[in-house]
Amino acid sequence: MKINKLICLFLLFVPELCFGLDDACTKPDEFTIDKRCYVTDEQKQQKPYNSVVNLTSVIGRYCSGVLIKEKEKIYLYTAKHCVDKISSKSLKKNITAITLSGKKLKAVLADVVLDKDLIKYIVEPNDVDYVNISKKSENPFVQSVRVIGYGGFNVLSDKTIEKFKKKYIDFLQSEKTLNPKGTEYTYGFYNDEGVFYANEKVQEFLGWLEFNDKNFYRDIFGEQYMKISKCSYYTDTHFDGCQAVEGDSGGGIFNDNGDIIGIIVKALDVIGGVHNMELTEIENVQSQ
Repeated sequence: MKINKLICLFLLFVPELCFGLDDACTKPDEFTIDKRCYVTDEQKQQKPYNSVVNLTSVIGRYCSGVLIKEKEKIYLYTAKHCVDKISSKSLKKNITAITLSGKKLKAVLADVVLDKDLIKYIVEPNDVDYVNISKKSENPFVQSVRVIGYGGFNVLSDKTIEKFKKKYIDFLQSEKTLNPKGTEYTYGFYNDEGVFYANEKVQEFLGWLEFNDKNFYRDIFGEQYMKISKCSYYTDTHFDGCQAVEGDSGGGIFNDNGDIIGIIVKALDVIGGVHNMELTEIENVQSQ
């Protein structure tokens, strides 16, 4: 996709288990580029983590969503583009989500926000964990926030990112007899050494990896665990250090109280470099 294209990839079902996985919280010296962390078992019992759900269909899990209490009802908020790709009108109106505890929820369309990448479903029964909508901060300039979703990429170490780029160059040279030197941008290389993973050739490389280098492919994609990015929020399009990837669409950005500020809708499809997995836009749901 383009540098600020919507992120949403339909991903295969995997269980929500993540024991003993390394990340930027357990080994910060080895994860200086991808600074996300896996949500711990202890966190999973707490607000706001237990309000974030994984959307699922007959083809597997695809996006994230958030359970929000509003006017005494429980709604499932997600990014509109997450369901735009569903061809069946009935499936768009009736979606399924899975909670951290493994509970399947049925949600019925309640409202499409026409001028936003936002859609709401009502959840019944409503005996589920949820969060509240935050009020606009008294400090309009910066807030400490948590970005939470079911992104499909593992938390990638610096070593894995470098290995990914090297394997991609090797693929271009040996499998495609192409030399990217001098035309790097054409093949998805960004000027700070990041790689656009939605580039046509990069997608071809990922497909090749899946069949020819399964172990490394699993190092990149692995399991669709819940992850967190701790960062700073300035406005709906300005952040510092917030990271999100495919599958995080529809997830939430939360304040220190665990109340929701907005829904994740856009991020850079970049692996590596200073713009690695950079969150670029949310749909604000704060109340006045």
